[in-house]
Amino acid sequence: MVRIYVAFAIGVLMAGLTTLVERLETEPAVMMLLIPGLLGSAAVSGNIHGFSIVSASIINGVFYFGVAWVACLLWARVERRRQRGA
Repeated sequence: MVRIYVAFAIGVLMAGLTTLVERLETEPAVMMLLIPGLLGSAAVSGNIHGFSIVSASIINGVFYFGVAWVACLLWARVERRRQRGA
């Protein structure tokens, strides 16, 4: 159950950061994290210069939800192996 909350929180955080992309363009580390949604939105719209920030936010939210979900699964496996080995 914790996995859902963590993945949801990370997805919402990244979607929120995507809506602030105009203000964050001077932070290269944050911009690198937003690239999947920006490229996905440009691919959906078919125009690299006229894409929607809303669709980029949705894509980033879903993408990072999945990344966090998988990361939580892997973390749980590592913890189970560590407990069995101890």
